[in-house]
Amino acid sequence: MVVSISTQPVYTPQELLTQLLGLHPGNRLQVIEAVAQGLEVSAFERVAAALGVTEKRLAELLRIKPSTLARRKRIGRLSSEESERLYRMAFLVERAVQVLGSLDGAQRWLTTDKRALGGVSPLVFAKTEPGAREVEDLLGRIEYGLPS
Repeated sequence: MVVSISTQPVYTPQELLTQLLGLHPGNRLQVIEAVAQGLEVSAFERVAAALGVTEKRLAELLRIKPSTLARRKRIGRLSSEESERLYRMAFLVERAVQVLGSLDGAQRWLTTDKRALGGVSPLVFAKTEPGAREVEDLLGRIEYGLPS
């Protein structure tokens, strides 16, 4: 399976996370270091595009105020805390593509309310780390055909 995001190169779902974050595919140590230093704002823009949401909506989901986002855009880099939250969303995109088979399917699934998540979308549910883990668990149940 091959995934493509607008003008981005074509890549496999396993490479999706590092491509979204603008890092070398498969180098998880680099991902950890980049998140600690703060990801580039371009990673934020790529994740918004991958999710099919506006930058304003992604900022809301990541709990980044509009004034803070404007400042980050001028600086060109997110804080480490914001980068961790962005990583969480990028990871969920990658996982949803793996389970559902396409970026379009992942976008629809992540943005549609789910009864298993109390009637909210996985993106909204994933605003916190425990919520993101629950979304991952739900994707795992889907992957293995378990009731969800």
